[in-house]
Amino acid sequence: MAPTPTAGATQVAPKDSKEAIAQATAVAKQYWAISDEILNDGGKGSDRINAVAVGQARTFVVDSAANLAEQKITFTGKRGFEATEATSSDLTVTDKSGDKVVKDGFVGLTVCNDVSGVSGTNADGSPAKMSSVLRSINSVEVEFDPAAGKWFVSRYPTPSGVIAC
Repeated sequence: MAPTPTAGATQVAPKDSKEAIAQATAVAKQYWAISDEILNDGGKGSDRINAVAVGQARTFVVDSAANLAEQKITFTGKRGFEATEATSSDLTVTDKSGDKVVKDGFVGLTVCNDVSGVSGTNADGSPAKMSSVLRSINSVEVEFDPAAGKWFVSRYPTPSGVIAC
């Protein structure tokens, strides 16, 4: 079962790059795990992703879940997640009082996404089409939201091509 963040759990802004990368990586792992739960449930309950994702990353999961539910495709298994590169930088956020800079509040991750433990089934019981590349490179952007007091995956860009890892 995927780790589920507690609704009231808050964190303080990271004290340095190392802490930012560790916290952001943990949230990205939760994003993967919750996404897998949604896929394994045939796309139902996509709002679970709201605990760890905002913006494009949230929309990506919600739209994918709706597509799976419509096509009645289900998946079993879990993806592997390995952060292979990570960088942090300051993040400027705007609130009612103006702009604030959150030191090391943005983390970019390069991730090896391993789908070798996942299989899919179409509505008619036939195997769902899967990529021939079972381990691929993905990018993930994670931001600290000081108002919420937690990290969120904000972007999960879909690559124009598949690069194996």
